[in-house]
Formats: sequence, structure tokens, C-alpha cells
Amino acid sequence: MANTFKLKTVSGAATSAGTAITLLTATTRTVLIGLSVANLISNSITIHIQMESTTAGNTPSVYIGKNLPVPSGSALNALTGKIVMEVNDVLKITASSDNAVDLTLSHMEIT
Repeated sequence: MANTFKLKTVSGAATSAGTAITLLTATTRTVLIGLSVANLISNSITIHIQMESTTAGNTPSVYIGKNLPVPSGSALNALTGKIVMEVNDVLKITASSDNAVDLTLSHMEIT
């Protein structure tokens, strides 16, 4: 099995308040290593981080974090440990304001 480290970024211009951003859809077994959320606006915001899974025996959608505060001009390291995603699992982020966040996700794909 080969392991490939990858980086996925989403600019704040792509975000809308209350609309989930599909940050990653796993095409192979994937290990989430780190997720940084930077607040780009002058107000504090909140974010939701959700995992959607189609894997048998799993709840279809769970929060990794809900109503997480990100103060103005700061960044949040949103993962405190590694999370394994199975094929077709989806990681989604929702912010409380338009154009408010930059997202940086480090992950490893296992092929």
C-alpha cells in the first residue's frame, strides 16, 4: 500500500453563510491530519464541521465540531487528532458569515 500526503485549500471567496462547503470526498481510505480555519473578517464567526458517511453501521451524518468560535483575525486548529475517512465519506464545513474563512486541510490517502 502506498501513502500519499496531500493538501486541500479553499479560499474565503468560495464560502456562503449557512452553505456547507464540501472540503473533501474520499476516493480512497483517507486519514485527516490537520484542518486550519482562518477567520478573514472583522467579526467573530462560528463554524460547523460535519462528516457524512455511507459506510455500513455508521450514523449517516455526525458533527466533528458544532458552533466552534473563530475570533476575528485568528485561526483555529479544528482537528485535535487523526480521523479516518472511508471511500465516499464527505467532510463539510459551514461558516456563519459569507466569505469569512480560508480552509487548509492536510490528509493522507492510502492506496
